[in-house]
Amino acid sequence: MASSESNRGWHVVASEGPPDCGGVGHYTQLFTDELRRHGHQAIVYFPLNGAPGSAIDGYVQIPNLRHAFGVRRLARRLDESPAPRRLLLQYVPHGWGWHGMNLGLCFWILWRAMVRRDHISVMFHEVAMPFVKSPMRHNVQAIVQRVMAMVLLLAASKVYVSTPAFSPILRKWSFWRHVPDWLPVPSNIPKVDDPCGVAELRATLAGPHQRSRLVGHFGTFGGAAGALTREVIVQLLREDPSLVALLLGRGASTFALDLKANGLEKEISRCVVRENLDERAMSLHLQACDVLVQPYPDGITTRRSTAMAALANGVALVTNRGELSESLWSCDCPVASVSGPDVSLLVDATCTVLHDEAWRDAQRAEGKRLYEREWELSRTVQRFLSTCQ
Repeated sequence: MASSESNRGWHVVASEGPPDCGGVGHYTQLFTDELRRHGHQAIVYFPLNGAPGSAIDGYVQIPNLRHAFGVRRLARRLDESPAPRRLLLQYVPHGWGWHGMNLGLCFWILWRAMVRRDHISVMFHEVAMPFVKSPMRHNVQAIVQRVMAMVLLLAASKVYVSTPAFSPILRKWSFWRHVPDWLPVPSNIPKVDDPCGVAELRATLAGPHQRSRLVGHFGTFGGAAGALTREVIVQLLREDPSLVALLLGRGASTFALDLKANGLEKEISRCVVRENLDERAMSLHLQACDVLVQPYPDGITTRRSTAMAALANGVALVTNRGELSESLWSCDCPVASVSGPDVSLLVDATCTVLHDEAWRDAQRAEGKRLYEREWELSRTVQRFLSTCQ
């Protein structure tokens, strides 16, 4: 990357936001802050999407990109900078409105590349919905999202993916013009070094006898992953009366109420719910857990920020492999991963980790070292910058 190009900086367009809403918006904020720490200028544009919030230095709120005036507002802001501009799109198809079918916006980006001569880079956090037997309307979305991806591939100078599992299909859809670079998604919860704070919190969570073991889950508790998590947590609570389940993240309260509504009062009495924690508090809660159970219907991948949060904070992790899992999870990896989203396998693996303290402590330490070596945010940004040379 020439120095003149570096001085122009980056225009980072997030398909979800604002940053304080989590998800891709939060990832974009962390990524861009690290990019600036490496000496690069960057402006982030994030859609309001009806969410409240105020403008942050270096972050520009724009109207929802499903509306023409939102696109015009973004175009005016981009055109204030000298050409050719460098756009980095943090892409999730559902984040751009129109029920995940905003094909017009993708063609506008292609127009920016072909007419305005902007340099377009696309980070695919997701690619497209899978085809399903029902409802059929989901297949319409799946088709349109594939066309959207093809248009963006045509516009892009560089392509990045959050997991290598996306690379083969994107190479095919770009007619082998692109070989996507892998940028693992780092943890959005940095570790807080406060052993005394963790010990005090654990004493509070473990109850008066201090003999309880803490099994945590960090997520949004929705969809297929939420349903799988529910079965695992309930079975663990039934099998081990000394267990306390720590439910972390937005949706935890609704998840707990659903358990109660289904006659699981006994199990819910040993659930602790924590929503809307700040980064420091979340880190302490994660570290207080003996093990974090993170089931994923399509398997663990390096795009799972919740799994990365466990490793970054030195927490033993139980999860499952699946169709999207990278090969590294099947190798000598310090994570207890079972062969699929099977409730009994996940429960057995969790019990094994809980009853082997020496192995659990080794897993925590090795997982933390692996994260720092391969997936820490600074590593992700260094990989990104190395591809721009």
